[in-house]
Amino acid sequence: MKRIAMMIAVAIATIWTIRGASTAEAVIAIISQTGMFSLVQGQATSAHVVNTGEQHGIIVDWRVLDSAGNILAQSDRRRVELGQAWSFDFGPLGLAEGQRMAMRVELMVEGASRNHPGFIATQEVYNTAGGKTHVFLPYIEQ
Repeated sequence: MKRIAMMIAVAIATIWTIRGASTAEAVIAIISQTGMFSLVQGQATSAHVVNTGEQHGIIVDWRVLDSAGNILAQSDRRRVELGQAWSFDFGPLGLAEGQRMAMRVELMVEGASRNHPGFIATQEVYNTAGGKTHVFLPYIEQ
C-alpha cells in the first residue's frame, strides 16, 4: 500500500513539474536593432532603454555597427532595475563637411520575457551644438 501511495505521489509531483515548466515564461536574451541611419558632422546618437516591467531587473548592452557589420563601439553590460533607465551615447565623429557615416545600433537585453518584454528602447540622432533631435528611431526585435 505504501508503494502505491508513493508512486501516486511521484506521478502527481511529476505532472505538476511538467505542467509548471510548460506554462512558465522563459527568460532569454532579446536582441533588437535599429535600421540603418547616418550621422553627419556635428551629430551624435543616443540609445535609451527603460525597464518598465521586469521586477528582477534587466541586463543591457549595446553595439554600434557600420554598414559592413564592423563594431564601431560597444557599451559595458549594465543592470537596469525596474523603473530605471540607461543611455549609451556615440559620437560626434570627426567627419568632414558633407561626409556621412552609415550605421545601426544593436541592443541585447537579458532577463526579459519574449512574450511580455518589460522594457522600451529608442534611438535618437541629435545635433551636438544645440541638442536638437533630428530623428527618433524604434528598435525592431530579431
